[in-house]
Amino acid sequence: MNIETIKQLARDTTRQYNPQGLVPFPFDAIVDSRGDLDIFYSTATSDDISGAIFLQDDRFTILINSTKPNVRQYFTIAHELGHYFIHREWLVENSNKGFVDYSDTLDGQGMLLRPDAPETMTSVDLQKEREANNFAAELLMPESEVRQVWELTHDIVECAKTFQVSRVAMAVRLERLALQ
Repeated sequence: MNIETIKQLARDTTRQYNPQGLVPFPFDAIVDSRGDLDIFYSTATSDDISGAIFLQDDRFTILINSTKPNVRQYFTIAHELGHYFIHREWLVENSNKGFVDYSDTLDGQGMLLRPDAPETMTSVDLQKEREANNFAAELLMPESEVRQVWELTHDIVECAKTFQVSRVAMAVRLERLALQ
């Protein structure tokens, strides 16, 4: 999927589930209205895993590593929702094996996992991760709003606080928008 299509999908998702532009994004609005999605937080995941999405019994489950900083959890939920919206068909077709980064993690159920260190992933896996990251960035840090806040502050820390993301996520976003 190309970047413009992903950005539009994120904007459409915002219009539908967060028309007020609330920060943090009200993920519960998506969960409540979709009817086939749950988000769970767990301390039982490996430290190198931030989140996962998997399909079981016609329900998608997003699992978030609750030992990670809040800003990381926030971005990870948006990232996993990117997989949900962009890669839904792939998840359904591969529900028996999934997209696996670490096969033994979470009982080896063949889940779509987003590790902190993706160096072991294939190029197809990396493409899916880039797509989910682009979705998350646009969902949590919409381009027009980031440009407005940046013009007011010219400060990465302030921008990161405004959008409740990490400084690293904001720095990447600013760089991709050619603002820094």
